[in-house]
Amino acid sequence: MFYGSSIWDPKLIVAQIVAMQCVFYLSLGILLLFLLGLTGQLVNLTYILDARTMRVSTLAGWVVMIAYILNAGICAVALSRVVERAKKCLDFTCTAVAVHFFLCVFYAGFPYVWEWWIIVGVFVVAATVVGEYLCMRQELREIPLGR
Repeated sequence: MFYGSSIWDPKLIVAQIVAMQCVFYLSLGILLLFLLGLTGQLVNLTYILDARTMRVSTLAGWVVMIAYILNAGICAVALSRVVERAKKCLDFTCTAVAVHFFLCVFYAGFPYVWEWWIIVGVFVVAATVVGEYLCMRQELREIPLGR
């Protein structure tokens, strides 16, 4: 079977979604732990799942927004390792953000904060574009043919 052909494997897709969701929250949590620790803030689940913490009027809000942007780079690298296909990067990024959106709604209600929507949009664009670039570099590598 050729590498480009697509096989419907729901178990693989669910495993990739779970892996990407784990990377998203684990890396965001570690970034927040480090960055908020520099400001003397204690980290809790509210910084991850409550959009009201993401305000340009507070230092903690700026730190949370910076953590989301840095997390886009980490998730892009994870996309290139977990998904390995450039054409699937947008799908998996949007799925991770959709799951995050529903968890935010469940935890703290609908995110009415405009900063949250902008940062999530920037996250989707950055993670997708960088993830596709890394996947394309990986896909275009020469295949070594042994002697």
